[in-house]
Amino acid sequence: MTRQLQAIVQETMWSTRKAAGTCAYLGVDITDRYSKAPRPMDVCGIEISGGLLVPHFWTWSWGRSDSIDVSALLPEVAAAKVIMLDGPQALARIGGGIRCCERLLAAAGKTSDARPSLSRPYGGFIASSLDLFGALHAAGLRLDSTSSTRVYEAYPAAIWTRLARRLPNKRSRAGREARVAILKALGVALPEKALGHDELDACAAALLGAAADGRVPGIEVSAVGDAIFWDDAASCLREGQIMVPLVDAEIRSRLESVAPPWR
Repeated sequence: MTRQLQAIVQETMWSTRKAAGTCAYLGVDITDRYSKAPRPMDVCGIEISGGLLVPHFWTWSWGRSDSIDVSALLPEVAAAKVIMLDGPQALARIGGGIRCCERLLAAAGKTSDARPSLSRPYGGFIASSLDLFGALHAAGLRLDSTSSTRVYEAYPAAIWTRLARRLPNKRSRAGREARVAILKALGVALPEKALGHDELDACAAALLGAAADGRVPGIEVSAVGDAIFWDDAASCLREGQIMVPLVDAEIRSRLESVAPPWR
């Protein structure tokens, strides 16, 4: 890559995806673009191959520009059926200090009716997520079921707790091993290499996307919270639902047997 091309790439968002094949379901672990050293976002794409759920892992990077240009991401985004993004998609209703979905799921981040200060807890993360959802919305990827590519909000903590209760902390070795066991039990053909907790969260979100398309037996998907809408007066999106799995009791029992709970 020439220095001139590298400078252009660094100004805009870019993807490291190189694998061939189409990933029908994407899960994205959003990071804080406003931090001093923004981390790339872990992305997991699930490909359906011979009846198997084959995951691929890569990253998206923010770029240095104040405005978000998602054009480099659109080919892989448009090729997917379902995308699950781990972060808030919109602001709360006017007068609200938290969105309905966040209150119902006891989410760690709380999104109010105005963009947060970057100095408050989760402020940079929430603002980054709003920026990314807004850029995808402006690119024509509407956040509803009328689009050919469905873009949803996910919350990995709410995914894991519905797959198996009382899992060890995701940052611990035991927590990562438990999550790997759960994904494998659900038919995800994970690679042998060790995966970080952000990659596993992205994979869980991609799996939820596959479940939303009826590709994971024993798991359906439900929306929590109030539907998203466009606020003409403020020119922004408000509220929005978080997707969570509805797990068959027999499947959940099997998952908890392969991933013993923390004691």
